[in-house]
Amino acid sequence: QYDVSILGSSPSGGVLVNITNVDATAFPNIVTTISVQDATHTPVGGLVDANFELKENGVREEISVASIASGGAKADVIFVFDDTGSMSGEIASLRDNVNHFADLLAESSIDFALGLVTFKDDYTIYNGGVLTRDVDVFHSWVSGLVASEGGDGPEDAFDALQAATTFSFRPGAQRIFILITDAEPHTAGDGSGFTSLSLEDVVRILQENNVTCYAVAIDDPNYRGPGSITEETGGRWYNIYENFTDIIESISGGISGQ
Repeated sequence: QYDVSILGSSPSGGVLVNITNVDATAFPNIVTTISVQDATHTPVGGLVDANFELKENGVREEISVASIASGGAKADVIFVFDDTGSMSGEIASLRDNVNHFADLLAESSIDFALGLVTFKDDYTIYNGGVLTRDVDVFHSWVSGLVASEGGDGPEDAFDALQAATTFSFRPGAQRIFILITDAEPHTAGDGSGFTSLSLEDVVRILQENNVTCYAVAIDDPNYRGPGSITEETGGRWYNIYENFTDIIESISGGISGQ
């Protein structure tokens, strides 16, 4: 059990401290990525090493803060995008705003790379699972998305998320998945046969691959709340029918504040 505290002065309303990644591949050295935001989810700046305290099972541990940056993060971001027919009412706005997100990253000091997976009752991996740092290339992928087929309720979000973990990630980069869907996911044993993955399976897969998963989705317990893909990976759920520009800017701020 890891707990991180921010010591010293804090903004009005306090701070939200979230461990978004724990990488134990170099055990006994453990690398963590931590997001520090105020009550409005704005990244908190001006922090120094002495502001951080970490406890493991209640015991204070020695830490080395490798980097503290607001906007200086390194992030590999993959959009996992539902492009079924039921998305036809939202897809034009979503395309524009996902492209806006890429532009926000390009204008920031975030060291980013982008990827895309689309799904219906199956999934498609773009660019052979290779991330791109070329915003124009990413724009070309997203701008070509058309809502078609599907629209039958559950879609194969879980297998698409698993597929996204097979991308070639850069060493030291945060791994951020942004799931966008207006449907509940197929799950193991739901009678459809489209996936063999349960919620617990996909959560484990995301955790093992050090992924922080955001969901812009319907209000569904797979996406939101205790045990969900966002709750268990340090991400956040957003209602797909809310202002998507605000959502994208919030996610961008969250990445830059880690």
